[in-house]
Amino acid sequence: MPFVVVAIPIIIVTLLMIVFVKEKASAPISTQAAPKTNFSQLFKNRNLVLAYITIFCSIYGFFVIITWLPNYLEVERGMDKIEASKIASIVPWISIIGTLLCSSVSDKLGRRKPVVLFMMPLSLIAIFSIVHSDSYTLLIAVLILYGFIGKISLNPVLIALVADNAPKASLSTAFGLYNFFGMAASICAPYFTWLIADKTGSLNSGFYLAAAITLVGITAMLFVKEGPKK
Repeated sequence: MPFVVVAIPIIIVTLLMIVFVKEKASAPISTQAAPKTNFSQLFKNRNLVLAYITIFCSIYGFFVIITWLPNYLEVERGMDKIEASKIASIVPWISIIGTLLCSSVSDKLGRRKPVVLFMMPLSLIAIFSIVHSDSYTLLIAVLILYGFIGKISLNPVLIALVADNAPKASLSTAFGLYNFFGMAASICAPYFTWLIADKTGSLNSGFYLAAAITLVGITAMLFVKEGPKK
C-alpha cells in the first residue's frame, strides 16, 4: 500500500508537467557552430572531479543512515520497529528546513566551498555521534543536526558547484556524472554496511566507515579552487 500511495502524487505531478510546463524550441544550430560535448574533458576539470568525490562521500553516509538506522536502533538500542522508524524519519523532516537555509546562505555568499566545509564536518560529527549517543535525547539532537546539514541539505550547494564549473555545452552530462557517483554510493553504502555487520556482528563499524568516508569528502573539498564572490 505505501508504494500505491507514493505512485499517486507521481502521476499527478507528471500530468501537471505535461499541462503547465512550456518549452520554446531553440533555433537550430549548424554542425560547425554547435559546441561539442567532450566526456573526457569533464574529468580534466579539477573542481568537477572533487565535487564528484564529495557527493559520493556525502551520499554514502546518508544511505547508511536511511537504510540501516531503523535496524540499528532496533538491534543495538532495543527499540521497537515503529519507534525506530519514527526517529529515523527525523532526518528528512528537518532537512526541509536545512535545504532552504543552507542554499540561501550559499547564494548570499556567492560561494560554495565555505558552506560545504561548514556542513560536512558537522555531518562527520553527527554520523560518529549516532554510535556514541548514550541517551535518547542526545540521539534525537544528533539526528536533528544531521538533518540540517546532511546530504539532502548539502545537495543543492554541490549541484550549484557543478553548475559553476561545468562547460555549458556539457551541462547535462556533468549532472549525469554527478548522479552516477551519487547512485554508486547509494549502492555501495547498504551493501558494505551489511558486509561489515556480518563480519563483526555489530553495525557500529558500518557507521564508523561512513564517518571515515565523509572525512575523505571533506579533504576533497579542501582542494577545490573557487574564484571571487559571484
